[in-house]
Amino acid sequence: MRAIAQGAPVRRYTRSSARRSRPFAAGQHVHTHNLEFSSFARDYAPTTGVHATQFVDTPATFMGIRRADGRIATRNYIGILTS
Repeated sequence: MRAIAQGAPVRRYTRSSARRSRPFAAGQHVHTHNLEFSSFARDYAPTTGVHATQFVDTPATFMGIRRADGRIATRNYIGILTS
């Protein structure tokens, strides 16, 4: 999403888990080959960057069926091809 300098902490789920072993550009793949896992100060306090979930006005739907027992299912189609 954005460039990160060498040695900068890499955050995952708002927590710092590793540091960059070299600088990389926005969108570059993050993997063990470009990270270093070393000792650093960890903050075990609860995450402060939380926010309420923004729900959509109209929930998503799909073309399913309601079974007699109330469960929801999808209709399967079988195609028969000649060989």
